[in-house]
Amino acid sequence: MHNNAFMKKAIHILIIEDNESDAALIIRLLRKAETHITCEVIDTAPQLERALGQHSCDFVICDYSLPQFDAIHALKRIKNHNFDIPFIVVSGTVGEETAVELMRAGAQDYIMKDNLARLVPVFHRELAEAKLRKRNKRTEERNNLQAKLLDLIGQSVIMVDGKDIITFWNKASETLYGWSEAEVMGRKLDEIMTLHTSHSDSHDVGKHIRNGESWSNETEVVNKEGFPVPVHFTHTPIFDEKSVLMGIIGISYDISERRKTEIAFLRKMEELAASNEELQRINRLTIGREIRMIELKQQCNHLAAKLGMSQPYPLAFIKESDQQKEK
Repeated sequence: MHNNAFMKKAIHILIIEDNESDAALIIRLLRKAETHITCEVIDTAPQLERALGQHSCDFVICDYSLPQFDAIHALKRIKNHNFDIPFIVVSGTVGEETAVELMRAGAQDYIMKDNLARLVPVFHRELAEAKLRKRNKRTEERNNLQAKLLDLIGQSVIMVDGKDIITFWNKASETLYGWSEAEVMGRKLDEIMTLHTSHSDSHDVGKHIRNGESWSNETEVVNKEGFPVPVHFTHTPIFDEKSVLMGIIGISYDISERRKTEIAFLRKMEELAASNEELQRINRLTIGREIRMIELKQQCNHLAAKLGMSQPYPLAFIKESDQQKEK
């Protein structure tokens, strides 16, 4: 059976200090409060560069003044490596102006050596804040990646919160509806977009959203210039872990070209139907005339037969027996 304490990752602390007794005191205080730590003591710039190059430190405790460099230079070197790690200055020579300069340079806190009782609480506080910053950074990176992906799909993606306030508006939405992201963020959706939908449609959307279902339909949306744009849209509700509605994501795309194709197709079908009806009418007239001519020729043949004359209009498509009957 594994002990969770042994599985916990050790926190590597870089102590920049040229006084061995001061470094030993700092290490002793930290190990009393936190057992899962490793400490490395350095006092030169090359040693700092080597440690940063190995990505081996999670926390830095630095004396303000050292023989070869000071805390300000150490901070700059850490920033050059784009490291976001807690940096605490522990010194006996820090004045108020110097402390302000350190905080502006990026130090999280400073502690006087005659007040090391603050070290452990500050250490724990900065560790917690560093974890929070990392978590927020990962969330921000994930959100930025998702936003970039949503910009690439070529369809309008709009998100609103539970109060219908716009919280996301991608590039395709700008293209389709004419409003920029800066113009719409934080505003209510119905202030920006007017939908040509019936009351029953609106009721159906609300019903499906409340039931946790998506809803799709076709409608027209008035763009920024005041022109209606035919679109196909899908609304999908977003719930939190307690099934509380957090907002709605709407995906839509322009169906203008499809509408044009459908209208052209319907017109063509109407033209073909009209042409077919005219053709049928002509056929009916033609066939009627042919039948009347045939009847007239039959009457002439019948009269000639009575007079003993040969038939003037032999009708080959009439059966021979029928012609014999007429004789």
